[in-house]
This record gives sequence, structure tokens and C-alpha cells, in this order.
Amino acid sequence: MRAIEEDRQSINGQSIKTFKSIIKQPGVQIEVEAGTNGFKGTACRKGGSRAYVRIVRRQADMAFEPVTDKDGNIEGFEFATSGDSALLALMNTLGFICEALADPIEASLN
Repeated sequence: MRAIEEDRQSINGQSIKTFKSIIKQPGVQIEVEAGTNGFKGTACRKGGSRAYVRIVRRQADMAFEPVTDKDGNIEGFEFATSGDSALLALMNTLGFICEALADPIEASLN
């Protein structure tokens, strides 16, 4: 993994290691952070795994918007890119996230 920095985030009272990177393409810079504590053997919050993902557009033609339900509660997000560089940076960002989440899961299974 090409993480440039390690950090920690607290998710529902549990600290997890995260990995940060800057994804760059011509005219594009995306800051990404992701991590998990791996599988813990339960689906519930009490003992289950934790995961964290953060994407910040530092320079790019991209739009991020929350997706809300009929009552205005945020239930997701959407983002859109313009340009080949932004598309490639988005693909690299998602790849980094998958890698940052998969490595600790593999380690937790061994």
C-alpha cells in the first residue's frame, strides 16, 4: 500500500488505525483516509468491526452532495467528476480505499 501517513480514528468508542494518501493527477488532488480494525466475528456494534473512509477534494472538478431521505435525514452521499484526470484520480482513490480496508481484514483472518 502506498500510504504516506498513518493515523487513528475513534469509531463508536474503538480506536482504529487509518492510512492517508494524496492522490494526484494533472489538475487534481484528492486527500483520502481509510482504515478498519478487521473482522471481529459479529455484526453488532458491541463487538463488531469498525471502518472509516474520508475523501477530500483539494483540487479537482468534482462535486460531493449528501443524499437525503424524504425527511431530510442524510442516508448517503454522491459525487461526480468532470475530466479524464478527475476520473482516473477517483479510480485511484477508490482503489486506495479498498486496499486500506482489505489489508487489516486479511491480517485479522490469520
